[in-house]
Amino acid sequence: MSQVPADPLRGIFLIVFTIFLFVVMDATAKLLTASVPVLQIVWARNALAFAFTLVLLRRRNPLAVMRSARPGLQLVRSFLLFASTWFFFEAIKYIPLATASSISFVSPLMVTA
Repeated sequence: MSQVPADPLRGIFLIVFTIFLFVVMDATAKLLTASVPVLQIVWARNALAFAFTLVLLRRRNPLAVMRSARPGLQLVRSFLLFASTWFFFEAIKYIPLATASSISFVSPLMVTA
């Protein structure tokens, strides 16, 4: 395996860009919950993420890369990701986005405690 040279500025940019994308996704979901069922928004989010993943894996064999040694655990993980997204989008339907995001950011501290 080849070593990738350290590039801190690229890493910082990628983290900031990723957070920006999460903000855009959450704000879009908040706007859509007024007129579209939450389950449909979650489905669209997961379908777009899957399509993006396939594009990223186009040079490799996507089926081989996505094959899991423990498919049962992978299904549980997929369900939990789906459920957490659904619950978060459902929550932002009723409470301000800033409040939901704050609670989301504090959750690792609560789990640790």
